[in-house]
Amino acid sequence: MIKIFIASLILINCAFSNEIKLENAQMRKFGKSVELNSKVIQLPSSKQSLMALLDGKIVKYYIKEGDIVKKGDKIALIQSIELSKMSAEYLSLKEQFKSIEENYEGSLALNKKDIISKQELNLQNIQRKDISAKLETIISQLKTLDIEAKDIRNTISEYTLFAHNSGIVSTLLKTEYSAVSKDTEIVSIVKEKSFYLKSYLPVSYSEFVKPGQKISTNFNGKNIISYIEKILPELDEITQRIIVLSSIDDEKVKLYSNLFLSSILYYETDKEYISVKKTALSFMNNEWVVFVLNEDEHKEKENAQTQVNSHKEELEFKSLGVKIIQENDEYIAIEGVEENQKYVSDEPYKAKSIVLKSSLGEHGH
Repeated sequence: MIKIFIASLILINCAFSNEIKLENAQMRKFGKSVELNSKVIQLPSSKQSLMALLDGKIVKYYIKEGDIVKKGDKIALIQSIELSKMSAEYLSLKEQFKSIEENYEGSLALNKKDIISKQELNLQNIQRKDISAKLETIISQLKTLDIEAKDIRNTISEYTLFAHNSGIVSTLLKTEYSAVSKDTEIVSIVKEKSFYLKSYLPVSYSEFVKPGQKISTNFNGKNIISYIEKILPELDEITQRIIVLSSIDDEKVKLYSNLFLSSILYYETDKEYISVKKTALSFMNNEWVVFVLNEDEHKEKENAQTQVNSHKEELEFKSLGVKIIQENDEYIAIEGVEENQKYVSDEPYKAKSIVLKSSLGEHGH
């Protein structure tokens, strides 16, 4: 009976190994966060303020007062020297990384032949990681401006401001060609009746909270993102906490007034951690684990002459116990996995079945 079960698992292993998604664990910056208690409410109308994301000059508006806008509509085009410098640095670092990556790959081959030392190889790897970290930081900054770094071919100096939610343009607070600073309000939009999160923030965080910051919550398995629009001037009488209102503009989620939810406020950049996708986490033997490619064992099987053909397409995995440090909407910062280590990024149960098959093959005689 055990033999039949193992044979079944082998078939599953072969099917799964071709479908398993692998990614490299990478260093990412995580914002500091605080958990909040929140309540879903409805307001008859509300105002959202759109702010400049970098210092610069308003080149033109795509809208005028009284226009009806939808989420994602273009609002203003802003020219920024900061963006010009940022994009130039991105292009420079991209070329540097390409060059050092090619040198590093060549050095790996030379190191295997004992032509260059391990120390020299490590120095190259440190440079490689440093440039990679700087690239990731700039890519993240560009993403907040709704700019995809991969689309940048030449230095750019203009970015577009988009509407966060639907509504009516109430006021243009700055004229075209005005100089604006980062976080300066430039457009006011009045929203129709809609859902809001009323969240309660400890007073100790008062110096960190600002309009426009992101609050994330979850309802019925759906991740809901909202942005702070208003910080009320009075504390809640019962909880003695700051009250913040953040707008929810997700028509696909059916919400209910007076629904209580837990949420997370992300309020500033912290530091870098090795991270994996949230979908990579699995619970096994009473701990959180991530399944990684067992590269040493896989290489040994590939190199064994008698097993080259039988294991050519079969991947080997192992589980690593991890400690969760931070998280955002998509990624988890963890301890227990090395940078650039290949891990199963989605549907970890497939790798789990392969690990189970391997353990039965060793101990289930």
